[in-house]
Amino acid sequence: MTRFFSLARLVVLGVALAGLGAATAWAQETKRLYPVKFICGKADGSILAPGAYTTAINILNPNEDPNADPVQVRKEFSVALPGEMAGGKTGFLDANKLGPGEAYEIDCDDIIEQARGLCPQGFCKGFATIEGSAELEVVAVYSAANPDPGGVEALHTERVTGAAHCPAVTETIPSQQILFVPKHTRGDSEYDGHGPCVKFSLDLRTQDAATTLLASYYMHAYECSGAFDSPQNDYTAAEEQRDSILFSAPPGSRILSYDVANSMRESYIDTDHSDDVFSYGGSNPVQALVFVGDTGGDEAGTKTGVTITLRRINVKLESCAAFDDDKG
Repeated sequence: MTRFFSLARLVVLGVALAGLGAATAWAQETKRLYPVKFICGKADGSILAPGAYTTAINILNPNEDPNADPVQVRKEFSVALPGEMAGGKTGFLDANKLGPGEAYEIDCDDIIEQARGLCPQGFCKGFATIEGSAELEVVAVYSAANPDPGGVEALHTERVTGAAHCPAVTETIPSQQILFVPKHTRGDSEYDGHGPCVKFSLDLRTQDAATTLLASYYMHAYECSGAFDSPQNDYTAAEEQRDSILFSAPPGSRILSYDVANSMRESYIDTDHSDDVFSYGGSNPVQALVFVGDTGGDEAGTKTGVTITLRRINVKLESCAAFDDDKG
């Protein structure tokens, strides 16, 4: 046989947001997200203090390099309703391109118009999510005014940190084979028709901050008298545990999950000189095991072992490029 081997903090008066450092290069462009609270229109006092509220979101490309590419900007409006109800969202809309040092503003007229029917009463609050293909400076200025006695009048700004957008992606590890011949650990090298009794296990785990998927496998083949609890006197044995790296996540990514079971176990007693084949289905991480036990001569440490055929594995990754926060 062939062996193969919220509310971000509620701010009624003002919020300002500033980006972190520029993204380092990677195969997938990582965008920056800036969620900005907006409040637009007249409040009657049932939710907020009576008054007229306005929001002006100013967006700046802080890169002053005249040779730099423009920053691609998109925006999304999500409306928040009282009673812990979602009011819907627009989805991302193309906003503009900003060249080095350029800026523009999104105000309440823009928000109400683009949120369309999400704010039918003329009073609207929620979040504007600004997405930039590179670092942006985003400042939201809130004002409130009411000429009536007891009305609110204020203007305020505050700075808040943006965040990297980390999409989930799936990568596939093709089926692969591992030849595993455990070390000779005891007695002579000949099982001489006494089994061997074979115990095998395989476990999957992540390490290195969930950036590596590892297979850890173990085999113990020992000379026995027809039962696992009856080893021969001065018995021959081969035994070893070994690790193999199955997958390494790209820079800026980490493993969230995979679509096979974490472990499997097998045991049997060899009765002849033929290879012993076991097949598995479902979510078992192993597709097949082909064992070599006893042979016609010496085998412990040289021939006795197993060919492991691993199932194809789909790995779910969270993919974020690294950001350099040192602004010099």
